[in-house]
Amino acid sequence: MCPDSHYYERHARIFIYLQSQMSSDMNKLRGLLILQTLIILALLAIAINANNPPKPKYGLLSPGVYADADPSVPKGFAIANLDPLQAQMDTFLSANKLNVSILVQNLKNGATMTIRSRQGFYAASLNKIPVAVLIMEKVEKGNLSMDTKLKVLDSDKSSDKGSIDSSHDSTHYSELTVRELVERMLRDSNNTALNVLFKQMDQNDMAALLDYYNIDFNSNYHYDRSRYQGNSKFITPRAAANMFSSLYFSTVLEPKNSEYILSLLTGTDFNLTEAAGLPGDVVLAHKYGAYYDDSTELFHDCGIMYIGKTRFLYCVMTSNIEFDNAKHLTSIVVNQTYLFITQTRARLDDYKKRFD
Repeated sequence: MCPDSHYYERHARIFIYLQSQMSSDMNKLRGLLILQTLIILALLAIAINANNPPKPKYGLLSPGVYADADPSVPKGFAIANLDPLQAQMDTFLSANKLNVSILVQNLKNGATMTIRSRQGFYAASLNKIPVAVLIMEKVEKGNLSMDTKLKVLDSDKSSDKGSIDSSHDSTHYSELTVRELVERMLRDSNNTALNVLFKQMDQNDMAALLDYYNIDFNSNYHYDRSRYQGNSKFITPRAAANMFSSLYFSTVLEPKNSEYILSLLTGTDFNLTEAAGLPGDVVLAHKYGAYYDDSTELFHDCGIMYIGKTRFLYCVMTSNIEFDNAKHLTSIVVNQTYLFITQTRARLDDYKKRFD
């Protein structure tokens, strides 16, 4: 090796070292530039979004339109024109000289038919639904459980069981669970169960809920002749519709608890499905209310009719009609509503074929 070989070897190593250092610095610089670029792009995106808010997830239609969409199922025409049903009901009521209030509403599109729907009535046992809603709200908050046992005091016991079928009584029990009381109150329209559960109510919560439904109940939920004769409007068909639609759309309770209340209302002791001559596959989630004494005759029935995928809300309120006649009248209204819905549905389905 020549004398200068060490010199060149040493300088070669220095050159390689410096080159590697420069490469490392370049990589660091490149990484820094990339980071800065990302930060600038993020800031630009924030500025753009501030001036252009994100679009709604589902667009401008009702979210239910998208949530329920199934490409394999063809779209149909929802029943929107209820005028023929209203004319039919008007003719029937006028011919029989009946003072009856009726509301029928398509829950899919809100199409509504009304006859004296703003006329006020004493609510009778329709008052049990708001109590059930507030009890279930207490369960949701953990203030009660369905297995909580509540005492049935002598002062709670009602000889007027508020039930068409009086075989289900609560007067001989000293205590019952919340579940048992709610079920007896809704299925059997039991007034003893109502009295026990009503003591669990917060009056401010009750007032707020009734205001939401647009219902004016007297504070103790009992018949007050002076107020009724003074034309106080405790409940109207429209207010009852608010009450049932809030359960159907679950606007107050968690869905499972709205479902629970409606499921109880499919098994009430007034078998309206049978009385109205409806097919066995039609489901009614409904509640009746009745009050009769020597001078007062009141009978109401409101609920939701499930016909296949069709959902119709109805409410019938009567006064000055004998009990059995009022029940029969209600069954006629529900039967005629069912026939109108099914016949119109068939016609619209046939009409839809022209657009396929």
